[in-house]
Amino acid sequence: MSNEEFLRKMNQITWIQSIVFPDGSVSRGAKKQLDRFPDIWGIPDDLAGKSVLEVGAADGYFSFLAEIRGAQRVVAFDEWIDHSDAGFRFAKHALGSNVEQVFGSVRDLSPLKHGRFDVVFCFGLLSHVRDPLSAIENIASVTRGVAIIETAALLDRGPPAARFYPQNEYEGDYTNWWVPNLSGLKAMILSSGFKEITCEKLVDDSRAVIHAKPRKLNYLERNPEIFHGVVYKSFAVAEIEQKYRDASKQELLANYDNAVRIFESIADNDQAEDRMRAGALFHLAAIAGRLGNAERAADLARECLEIHPGHESAARLLDKFDVSG
Repeated sequence: MSNEEFLRKMNQITWIQSIVFPDGSVSRGAKKQLDRFPDIWGIPDDLAGKSVLEVGAADGYFSFLAEIRGAQRVVAFDEWIDHSDAGFRFAKHALGSNVEQVFGSVRDLSPLKHGRFDVVFCFGLLSHVRDPLSAIENIASVTRGVAIIETAALLDRGPPAARFYPQNEYEGDYTNWWVPNLSGLKAMILSSGFKEITCEKLVDDSRAVIHAKPRKLNYLERNPEIFHGVVYKSFAVAEIEQKYRDASKQELLANYDNAVRIFESIADNDQAEDRMRAGALFHLAAIAGRLGNAERAADLARECLEIHPGHESAARLLDKFDVSG
C-alpha cells in the first residue's frame, strides 16, 4: 500500500485515540497526547510474560502499548457500539499486532467466559456505565494480579461520595452517569471484589487513577464447576429458614443469589462441556420453580433437555411447571 493510500484510508476513519504509526503518521483522534498518561497512570514499563486485558479498548492505544512493553498475551475488549472498531482493526493491521479483539460488555465480563489476567486496564469507562459497582465487581473477577482503573472524578476531598448525572450535565455528554470523588472511588473498589489499593492519585483535578489487587477467591469461586454439589445444602438451609422463620421470597432469593450467578456463568459459557451446561440449566430451573416462577422454570428445563434430552430430572420439572399445554 502506498503512503498516499495509507493516509487516505486512515483519514476516512473517525478515531477516538491518536495512534502513531511506523511511518510517523498519526491518526486524528479526539484524545491526543496519550503518550503522557502511561507514566502518570503507572502502567508498568515491563510487562514481559504478562497477560493483559483492556476493558473498553476503543482504538486500542493502550492494548498495543502493552504488547510493545512485552506482554505475552493482550486482549482488547469492547462493545464497539457507540463507536466503530474500524480504528482498532486498521491499527492492528498497520502495526502487525497480535492483540486479540474480543467483543463484549463489562456487564458480561466473567472469568468463565474470558479467563483471568495478570494486569487489567480500565481507562475512562466507569463514568459511562449505569451500574459501576457491578462493573468493578466483574473487573475484579477477571483480575489475577492488579487492575489499573482510571475514571472521571470530582475535586472533593471529603468522605466517600458520587454524583449522578441523569442528562448531559457532566461535560455535555449524555453517556456520563456517575462521577465519584477519590475517596468514593476507593470505597466503591474496595466494596466490589478488591482487597487492597496500592496506588491512588488525582490527575488534572478531574480524573482519578487507582491500582487495586483483588481479594483471594475461595475454593468454590475458583472451581465453580463443582458448585452443583453444594447448592443442595443451600436449598436445605433456605427451606428450613422459610419453614421456621417464615422467610420472605426476597430472603429466600438471597440464599440462592450466589448459586444463580455461578450457574448462569456456566450455562452461558459456550466452552463448557454440555454436561456441565445442562446441569447448570437444571439447577437454575429448580431455583426458579422454588421461587414460584413456573414459566421461567419450564423454559430453563426445556433448554436443559435440548442439550441433554435424557435428563430425567429436567423432564420431571418440565412436566411440573409447563403451563403452555
